[in-house]
Amino acid sequence: MWMRQISGRSPRHSWHCGHSPAADRLTMVLLIVTAVFVPTGSRAAGKLPTWNIPYLPGPVKIDGRLDDPQYAKAFRWDRFVQTDPGDNTPPSRRTVLYLFTTKDALIVGVRCFDPHPEQIRRTRYRRDQGLDEHVEIYLDSFGTGKQEYMVAVSPMNDVTDGTVDLASGDFNSDFDLIFDHGSTIDTKGWTVEIRIPFASINYAAQDGAGTWLFSITRFIPRKFFEADSMLPLNRNSNNPLDGDARILLTHLPPPHAQKHWRVIPSWVVSRIDTKDREGSDPAVSTGSTQGTFGITGEWIPSSNTSVKATIHPDFSEVEADDTYQRINNRYPVFFPEKRPFFMDGMESFKTPIDLLDTRNIVQPELGLKFSTKGKRLGLYGISANEQDVPPERFGLEGRARTTWWHILRATWDTKPKGSFIGAMVTERDFGSGFNRVVSIDGVQRVKKLTVTYQGVVSQTRAHGDTKTGNGASLDLDYKWSQYFETYLSYEALSPDFRTDAGFLERVDFRSYQVSQNFEYQPKTSKPLVKGFTAQVGYQLRYNYRSVLINQVPYAFAGVTLEHQFNVNAYYQKDHEEFDGVIYPTHTLNATVGWSEHPKFQPYVSYSTGHSILYGSAPRVVDQKTVSWGANSSWGPFSIRLNASDFTFRERDTGALDRAQRSYEAVVRYVFNDHTNFKIFFIHDRASLYDYGYDNPYDYINLLFTWRRNAFTRIYVGLTHSRDLDRDLTWTPFSSERQTIGFVKVTWLFD
Repeated sequence: MWMRQISGRSPRHSWHCGHSPAADRLTMVLLIVTAVFVPTGSRAAGKLPTWNIPYLPGPVKIDGRLDDPQYAKAFRWDRFVQTDPGDNTPPSRRTVLYLFTTKDALIVGVRCFDPHPEQIRRTRYRRDQGLDEHVEIYLDSFGTGKQEYMVAVSPMNDVTDGTVDLASGDFNSDFDLIFDHGSTIDTKGWTVEIRIPFASINYAAQDGAGTWLFSITRFIPRKFFEADSMLPLNRNSNNPLDGDARILLTHLPPPHAQKHWRVIPSWVVSRIDTKDREGSDPAVSTGSTQGTFGITGEWIPSSNTSVKATIHPDFSEVEADDTYQRINNRYPVFFPEKRPFFMDGMESFKTPIDLLDTRNIVQPELGLKFSTKGKRLGLYGISANEQDVPPERFGLEGRARTTWWHILRATWDTKPKGSFIGAMVTERDFGSGFNRVVSIDGVQRVKKLTVTYQGVVSQTRAHGDTKTGNGASLDLDYKWSQYFETYLSYEALSPDFRTDAGFLERVDFRSYQVSQNFEYQPKTSKPLVKGFTAQVGYQLRYNYRSVLINQVPYAFAGVTLEHQFNVNAYYQKDHEEFDGVIYPTHTLNATVGWSEHPKFQPYVSYSTGHSILYGSAPRVVDQKTVSWGANSSWGPFSIRLNASDFTFRERDTGALDRAQRSYEAVVRYVFNDHTNFKIFFIHDRASLYDYGYDNPYDYINLLFTWRRNAFTRIYVGLTHSRDLDRDLTWTPFSSERQTIGFVKVTWLFD
């Protein structure tokens, strides 16, 4: 529910696939021709409706009651339409929007009528952890159609916020906006009131006036995931601004009068106790206490420019509780960025070939980041310094040295809205070694066609040798009608291509993919089938020697029925090459979920097929996976349970080869809008029968959090883990127990 519905698009596959050398040259020609000669037209910004938002000075109490006198003169809109599951049909409930500005903020009020207010779900959520019923607001304060602020508030006054990159569709929930909000539930339904200070956002204004882009959607999950938008959506359009309105604001303060500086010091003290045992040897206990102090400062000289610097920052992230299954994984695992210094504005650095994964900047002593955005030109940069970096991290030799990272990004917005041309340079210097990457990329929208392209060149010096690599990416997305959409994609990376600042699963491949999507949404609110989505596709991948390394046909279908039963099925057939041998595999997965009940939403998933176990001699085995789970909420309590059972059996003998069982439970209690407590527990046990090896692992995390605002926070936590290695007779080889207690404080001064 958290990705914005852009013209009814379904999430696209992230796969890219192969190509032959001749087709490779043809694709590069098409890339250049498309980027240079394709006309820019499509939907003009002038076709968006324009609303004049009144300036109504005076104090406004943000309590969610909409009883301040300004609401009588505010801009008012009540012509909402149902865009999901209906196709611009009348909504099941009436919604009214109010907009006006004061001397220092934009005020948004929403009245959500409901004939049965007792059925309004009162689930509590921590910030950015999802919402049940809510309203979502999108605001593009530059009016360029490239990036929007997103704010969502529930009837219980819980909130999720972030930014949306309209060119890529990426949503960054790690960005926290400083704003005021209030919600109330009454006999007519519920209301929400939002105050967005001009000082909290970057915006464009000239002579005290600005033209921004705005949209709002109301979500009612208990009514078949109903979504009611303020304007109809054109299912035949791929324009990311479909459903937006232009809002004209007057009496905007000069940007320099609202922008200033802020300082955020952080302090962390932690205690780590570890007890290790090897075989029958006595356990060895170690313990250490450490404290770190860091400071981050931000200077905002104008509405569209920000400079942020950090000295010896603390980059621990005590909320990073994501679990990653890395069983039998052949490729690197991507970990999302959670560190505050890097999260803000990172959508500006995104490219089809991932050239910047800030997790590679492990522990900088110093950091500098800047961004500036004009009417069409955007400039962004990051520099960071690391000390005492081991050379093996970059495959080099010698003593540990200082590492410098430099990343520079530029974008130029073109017509129509949502189109741009970009350039990016990344550099890693480590002693006499370096890695440099130069990239040109962009997005061009032409009526029903969206073209995304990128070309890259890298140069790497290591062990006295310098190697050059290159790569390219091209995606074509054509929306035939409201039901059908076609994707064509191509990607290639040469064997010597390298990006130390980015994230790549592999190089030395040419790949292509074609897929066809079908999406049905009924035009009435009474059918048995509330929605249907299907996708079929085919991918090929070759290495640079034109040897086939993958061919994958796949199909997906999903249907939503009455009482909010959701059924999804997926099939994939794969032929993967390893050391010159082709291994055939396939996967069939089915998932059933029920989400109508306001306090209990279960699901179950079953997967079967053939997979490859990698080792000294890769082999094909029969794999089965059963997963189940449920979410449950009771007022301030919320519980999430997940369990998975993996089995791998020899195809010829049927003997059990490997097995793994995983259990996860999260219990959260929300005291109020600022304070909550969480218990997070994982038990994982992997048994590898071919190696005679058993590995149980337990992890528990207790976390107390207090937040005054997005930047002022206090965390108190305790984690305990146990990792045991033993044979299948339960005789231990080794064990490790670790306990960590910590306190983390960050405070905002501005």
